[in-house]
Amino acid sequence: MSVIKELVAKLEKELGFIKGNVAILMLSSLVISFVKSMPETYYSLYVLGLGATPLLLGLMDSLASLVYSPFQFLGGYIADSYGRRKVIIYMTFTLSFIYLAYALAPDWRAILIAVMASEIASLHRPALEAIIADSIPPEKRGMGYSLIMLIVNSIAVPSPIVAGLICSKLGLMKGMRLIYFSTALGFAVAALIRCKLKETIIVKAKRTGKKGIRVREVIGDMLEAFKALRYIPRVAMYLIIASIIINFAYSPLYLYFVVYAKEVLGMGELTWGMITCWNKLASIVSLIPLGKLTDMVKRKLVLSITGLLVPVCILLFIKGGNLGAAIGYSMLGVALAGVSVSYNSLRADLVPKEYRGKIMGLENLLTYIAMALGDVVGGYLYEKCSPTSPFLASTLAVTLGFLLIIVLVKEPVTRYK
Repeated sequence: MSVIKELVAKLEKELGFIKGNVAILMLSSLVISFVKSMPETYYSLYVLGLGATPLLLGLMDSLASLVYSPFQFLGGYIADSYGRRKVIIYMTFTLSFIYLAYALAPDWRAILIAVMASEIASLHRPALEAIIADSIPPEKRGMGYSLIMLIVNSIAVPSPIVAGLICSKLGLMKGMRLIYFSTALGFAVAALIRCKLKETIIVKAKRTGKKGIRVREVIGDMLEAFKALRYIPRVAMYLIIASIIINFAYSPLYLYFVVYAKEVLGMGELTWGMITCWNKLASIVSLIPLGKLTDMVKRKLVLSITGLLVPVCILLFIKGGNLGAAIGYSMLGVALAGVSVSYNSLRADLVPKEYRGKIMGLENLLTYIAMALGDVVGGYLYEKCSPTSPFLASTLAVTLGFLLIIVLVKEPVTRYK
């Protein structure tokens, strides 16, 4: 009995922060991750089946990125000025209706409208990131982010299989319409769960007695997001700038890993699917240990080690043959998991609570602009130079980004709550 009591006490000590907002967000994210990952499996084929061409499909994604970026900025303003809770709930409900539009779309034009609407509705992301940072104790942020990522990644693993079974039974188009209906229902359930969230800041409307969003005030506060940079430590600015450089460099590789594997390495679809599965499993298995390590040692140490492992994995992928590619891509899952957990924890430590929404919104805006530019550069290098060019360029730029963190970023003496 004493052993059981000790085990329970240890679990309560380690996982006691999983309550209130954290528990609600984890449960709702579990639902969303499972249902959202199903239509993503065959999204491109669904859009092509509705009459789009491959070029139109690419243009739709590009336009989506352009719409997404500025609304992240607006989302950061709303999160800090009007609170995190309401925008999270309203936009989750909105996404439920948008997925109904996907299910009922008569052609690709309707999908384009739904895509634009879903990117606008994603303006709640800064609020979501801010309320997570607000709700996890500073000393448990590594473990907290790890658990959330673990749930999101783990529950999504069987989603493609479920989607495949549905589409093989009903056919692609009918199957995808049923899947989108299921996704809409899942988002509605998640929104209802999120109604239990508690606000973590005193919202501006309550402080001033004003209600509603005024255009002049929105523009003024959006400009103040840049001014907010004056109120955060300089090392936080260095961290964010380095992150933008890293995302610019790594973004195009998401598109070209599978292309390189098929065209250069000669991998079949099944082989690539297995390697992708290993990547996901490696990431999932490593999340909790890396989160615990992030809380035990300095965040910067974990970020630096796992960050410098990323370019090593990229080089192994393109230079190590099929076996090297399999090992490199699997190790990349571990490296990126460590980077994500330690970066989110360190950023939360460095940015004051009252500025997190604006800073995260500004960071998201600049990051997606950088990623869009990175995709163009990566595509040009792959097509006009050589298939290895974007990988080599990314290796150099990613290394530079993490070296900037090692040299310029210092751990805070006192972590912001």
